[in-house]
Amino acid sequence: MLASRLIPALVFAALAPGAANAQPTAQPLPPVERATEALAPSQLRMAQTFLEQARAAQALGEYDLARRLAQQAALDARLTWGMTDSAFLRNAASDVYERSARLRYELSPGRIRGSAPPSIAAR
Repeated sequence: MLASRLIPALVFAALAPGAANAQPTAQPLPPVERATEALAPSQLRMAQTFLEQARAAQALGEYDLARRLAQQAALDARLTWGMTDSAFLRNAASDVYERSARLRYELSPGRIRGSAPPSIAAR
């Protein structure tokens, strides 16, 4: 049994001389691919739509739904930011993300009028 583990390890060590001393080379991240870049505006529109729907759900008193929609808007905004190198789209995505974070804070338990803070409600 020991030999079955030792032989592959020795073969690997023989085939990769200096692998133990190899240092990773720092390489710049590749630029955003054109196909991904082309989809960023529609991803941003989805984030904005989710944020608008979250505000509408909040107005109707559907706080759990509003919280989920705001979270989805934040996720889509972050995805948009990563999909593009455009400063305009990144600024817009950051704005949507910040507004969704503000809404999620407003909707957090204990902040909503008439609900108890989680520590009190759990007792």
